[in-house]
Amino acid sequence: MNKIGFFGGCFNPPTKAHIGLAKLVLEKFNLDKVFFVPMNDFYNKSGLISGNHRLNMLKLLTKDEENIDIADFELKSNKRMYAIDAFEFIEKNFDCKKFFIMGSDNYIKMKNWKDSYKLDKFDYIILDRFNKIEPKENIKLVSNNKFSGISSSIVRNLISEGKNVQDYITLDIYKYIKSNKLYIKED
Repeated sequence: MNKIGFFGGCFNPPTKAHIGLAKLVLEKFNLDKVFFVPMNDFYNKSGLISGNHRLNMLKLLTKDEENIDIADFELKSNKRMYAIDAFEFIEKNFDCKKFFIMGSDNYIKMKNWKDSYKLDKFDYIILDRFNKIEPKENIKLVSNNKFSGISSSIVRNLISEGKNVQDYITLDIYKYIKSNKLYIKED
């Protein structure tokens, strides 16, 4: 049976850390594939650009990757999907051994999410930056220290200040952001 990781997030924008971490978990846990699962536009987060732009940038990020792809079912949904909704959709529609990939910051917050008690049954790969998560039978850990200085919020802030972001995002994504005038601070 195939082993597949599902890496959810806003990807606002997708960074070199996202692709680097996807490659890291592919190799470390011998996964057959990793899917990025971008959240839809109903997610209430300040500064979130349209799912269409985020999807297009994810396509640029993954275009040369054989075992990394995008599952855009949340973007196609016409309602807000909570983590439990997405996890149950994946359970129902993907016939494989599943791992849900997330940062330790989100994993720590998970106890406050809708129907959090239902989330305990799933298998996780936690990108642990803070070394606060204890491994369990259904929790595998991978260090996120190599990429800890790269985040989407850093990229958005640098772009809004007119600063160089080429260490954080690919050239294709940079060109896409520039040509679509994304993340520019409005006066």
